[in-house]
Amino acid sequence: SMVDIFKLELKEHIDAILIRFGRRFLFTELNEALINTFIDSIPDRKNILQCELILQADLFPTYSQFHFSNCWLPKKEKMTSQKEILLPIYSNTQQVGELIFTYQTHPIEFEFIVKQVNMLFDLLSGALSKHLDIQSKELSRKQAEDSEKATKEFVTMVNHEIRTPLVGILGSADLLETTYLTDEQKKYLADIQHSGEMLNFVINDLLDFNKLHSGLLRINDQPFEWLQLHNYVYNLVSIKKKNTTLNFIYKDTLPEYVYGDKKRIQQILLNLIGNSLKFTLKGEINIYISWADDKLKIDVKDTGIGIPEYAQKKIFDAFYQVDRSSTRQFEGLGMGLA
Repeated sequence: SMVDIFKLELKEHIDAILIRFGRRFLFTELNEALINTFIDSIPDRKNILQCELILQADLFPTYSQFHFSNCWLPKKEKMTSQKEILLPIYSNTQQVGELIFTYQTHPIEFEFIVKQVNMLFDLLSGALSKHLDIQSKELSRKQAEDSEKATKEFVTMVNHEIRTPLVGILGSADLLETTYLTDEQKKYLADIQHSGEMLNFVINDLLDFNKLHSGLLRINDQPFEWLQLHNYVYNLVSIKKKNTTLNFIYKDTLPEYVYGDKKRIQQILLNLIGNSLKFTLKGEINIYISWADDKLKIDVKDTGIGIPEYAQKKIFDAFYQVDRSSTRQFEGLGMGLA
């Protein structure tokens, strides 16, 4: 019959569109030109007369066109034999637009028309959802990059604004050390020097973390005197001991000179020991140092409060602290282990 012929022609027309645009929507960026081509291809001029797509402008910031149609006619010019099918388009429960079909009410029944246009609707809905997902991920990536850039600029600014007066404080402390001081004054001076060194240490940690994530951190291996590093670390952390016993335990005899990056080894040791001192209010901290196969091994063990199992994987993330509350007992930025 003539109706069956019309149905077959419409089905073949829709199938051709699905084949043509299915692959293009999958592998090609969904831009305005592609949407226009898709909308223009839908009418067969016998059954589906016109097609219109209206998008929510605020959800598509990269688009300049939000209304797509193929020779859409004003309502008053439509014939009484024409009707509309309006299908709202959703992505993650949010309406992002609507697809409108104008169809001829005869000779093909409404149910058959709906079945065919629904396949086109599903294809376009999937393509729009994919586009929005990609757009969202790109926006998140850009925001993360902007945030990281702002953090780096802030760290650089902090370095300049804090380190400059700090250098003056430490320099003045060194000059004071050359003058005559009472025992009590020497103690106060030692506290000033220690606090200044620790602040300088924190600034270096921030800068090195910044360099690490920028790919600019370099390891500078060269021979250095181990005893000199040992004495520096011990003198710096021993002031903070209070009720804690700090023991350097040598399992093997070390060579006088060790090959490696002295600054980084010193930095790691200070962070690990400093962490132990912070969380060991009473007890002991043992630093085991061994030498085997021309390799230096250092283990730091303490009798402190330990780390909860749920936090053990996170403590190596920057700025993470097990206790983040404003009333937390222990100080720190959460940078040492990172």
